[in-house]
Amino acid sequence: MNKNYLNNFLKHVRILYSLVNIDIRQQYAGSVLGLLWVLIQPCILVLAYYFVYTHLFSRNIIGTSSLEYIFILLAGLLPFLSFSSAVSTSSVSIMSNLSLIKNCSFDISLIPIKSVLVSYVTYTLAFLFLIFACLIFNLKSFSFSILLVFVVYTFQIIFNIGLALIFSPLSIFFKDIVNFIQPLLLLLMLISPIAYRASSVGNKMAINNYNPLSWFISFYQDLLIYNNILFMNLIKLACLSSLVLLFGIYLFNKFKKELLDHV
Repeated sequence: MNKNYLNNFLKHVRILYSLVNIDIRQQYAGSVLGLLWVLIQPCILVLAYYFVYTHLFSRNIIGTSSLEYIFILLAGLLPFLSFSSAVSTSSVSIMSNLSLIKNCSFDISLIPIKSVLVSYVTYTLAFLFLIFACLIFNLKSFSFSILLVFVVYTFQIIFNIGLALIFSPLSIFFKDIVNFIQPLLLLLMLISPIAYRASSVGNKMAINNYNPLSWFISFYQDLLIYNNILFMNLIKLACLSSLVLLFGIYLFNKFKKELLDHV
């Protein structure tokens, strides 16, 4: 029995690896710069944020240099961009892969999981660049605590997979969900602590106490720029990710039969 479960698991891992590999190759096929766009896109956004907040609005985080502020922006933007990309693609993943689902015999849940992993695989390069740059510019001293970045990054992926398993089947039955997601992501970008520290605004942005993305971003900023580790927040992120994943698995399995009949 256990051997059958292991063989089944390894089979799904191989299929998932193939699907992710094919998707990444197709995504950058014909592009001159290829994966470099993963670095270029956040850099352009950081420069835009930096110009708007420091020159037009004359705002900055008190006690931070221009270099530190740029890294704060990067530590906020990269989690948001990977999260946003994963939510956008995974929520329509089943609708976008109907021919693949009809012609291939594998677990349909691998489709939204594949979409999430593709988004995070590409942004992993940018995350590694951010960590390396923090070490080079002495914003973060090398220690085993830096491994917590990858732990939280894993929690974020698990959180996104849970959301994918929730939204991808619901978007088949309730088409309006897809139209609701993009405005929601825009709202999250505006309220999340990308260009500011959550602790610096007090109760003015109390809504972020209920914004899971804010929890992830704040942890990255605190760990990489301020060398501050809040283990209670780490436990909170672990619990959140696990609960969302379990609920996603439950909901997807509940709708799986109707989903296969519908597509």
